[in-house]
Amino acid sequence: MAALLSCRGNSANVRPAMQRSKNCRAQGEMPMDQRTLKAAASNVQTLAARKYRRATTVVDGYVSDNPWKSIGIATAMGVLIGFLAAKR
Repeated sequence: MAALLSCRGNSANVRPAMQRSKNCRAQGEMPMDQRTLKAAASNVQTLAARKYRRATTVVDGYVSDNPWKSIGIATAMGVLIGFLAAKR
């Protein structure tokens, strides 16, 4: 799996994975290890959770401020989905 990942600081490399791994070793660098991957995945998860919370707050505020417009949008989306589903 490590051979499929580029070495640190060299993510723009577009050569095949095995060649990247060989180049990294030749330069004295090691491909990303599992700890680095877990840390990166954790960072992505944290960022996604923050964006999700922010989006839910914004949507909740919009629906609270514009209840009738929100009902209209939901109804229109329901009709559109129903129309598209009936075509099949």
